[in-house]
Amino acid sequence: MFRNRRCSVMLPLVVVVGWGLPEPTPAWAQGKPSLGRQRVKRPEPPKDQDVPDKYKDVPEVLRFEMRDIDGNMVELKEFQGNVILMVNTASKCGYTPQYAELQQIYEKYKDQGFVILAFPSNDYNEQEPGDAAEIKKFCADNYKVAFKLFDKVQVKDPNNACELYKHLADKKKNTHFGGEIKWNFTKFLIDRKGEIRARFEPAVKPTDKKVIARLESLLKVKVPKKKTDDETKPGAPKREEKEKRPPNA
Repeated sequence: MFRNRRCSVMLPLVVVVGWGLPEPTPAWAQGKPSLGRQRVKRPEPPKDQDVPDKYKDVPEVLRFEMRDIDGNMVELKEFQGNVILMVNTASKCGYTPQYAELQQIYEKYKDQGFVILAFPSNDYNEQEPGDAAEIKKFCADNYKVAFKLFDKVQVKDPNNACELYKHLADKKKNTHFGGEIKWNFTKFLIDRKGEIRARFEPAVKPTDKKVIARLESLLKVKVPKKKTDDETKPGAPKREEKEKRPPNA
């Protein structure tokens, strides 16, 4: 109650509770997601819908066909199941003597399923000017190279690089070891499943302790052989039993 001074009339003081604008409808009642507990949708892994059938069971890094030093087209999937060292090389580079160490570790570990794939390139200061025949002769005469040599490729320019090196440098596809190929003799180690497991920059020699340690650890991991169609049939003998049978059994 309060007193109106002019009229001397006592008026009641009314307090209205809840009077005013209505409260907003909660987000959950409107069918909208609550920002406090909104779920983040994870990106789906890429689908292999556009991958040719011959590459369905082949890891991405081995889905390429490359021309070797003799001019033959080679499917990199042929090397699946081995531990692979991929390296871009040059004949007139300060790191060229690494050819000798590459051959050294190849000779030591090749019987354990180790292969080296060398890709000459003229991208860096034109340090690989020769043609395929000249490169092959240089490697044989000076370093007795017996591992796999390929024809010259481009590796540096992401727009003009060959598809293999576009893949190796792509940080989206090669998440852990992608990035610019800075110079000759950059090395990538790939395990038997076709996964890129290590990268070593040019200054790191092939016989460096950390290279050898990583290589030997990958060589210890064996990948089981895929069963043939006959071995998947009901009642078919196991591979171990088949291998133990005498030849005329």
